[in-house]
Amino acid sequence: SKKKKWQKDYLILVLGSTGTGTMTFASDVDLIFAVRNSGKYQNIQKDFQELLGNFKKELSPFSVDCRLRPEGASSQLVWDFEKYLEYLNNRARIWELQAFLKASFVSGNENLFAKLTETFIQRVSKLPEDEIIKGISEIRSKSLSSFQSELGLIDLKKSPGGLSDVEYVAHYLLLSTPESAF
Repeated sequence: SKKKKWQKDYLILVLGSTGTGTMTFASDVDLIFAVRNSGKYQNIQKDFQELLGNFKKELSPFSVDCRLRPEGASSQLVWDFEKYLEYLNNRARIWELQAFLKASFVSGNENLFAKLTETFIQRVSKLPEDEIIKGISEIRSKSLSSFQSELGLIDLKKSPGGLSDVEYVAHYLLLSTPESAF
């Protein structure tokens, strides 16, 4: 395919279990697309829509999506890089910061990824401890397994004290000591 004008200005990162290399059969591939000075590139949304379509074909049977992007699945597919930094620094919620703990560089300009990581660390270093605990507790309560206990079964991942709780403790430690996160 022909070389795109935005070649030096883009960043693709992956979040979640794909980012940490701990995928299972139930995992999906959560991508973030950001482009520096995106307003300069007329067809940027279309270009990345095509790229996402290619990823979905190539990575089948895994589900590939961009639902973890800022403002969720209803926002534009490609975020302007500076606006993404601003979002991360000011409006990203705790669960989004937890997802970013598992971010990995996929493709594009590595300097942009370094700047994004630096912004993440700055944001997390300003988080009050009670805000971290409250945010993680909210996510935990939504993910706790309920029907297994009614049947007398234990869900090793989602029951209280399960693997998810271990991960939430790790998230708390990483978010409360950002210098250790990366």
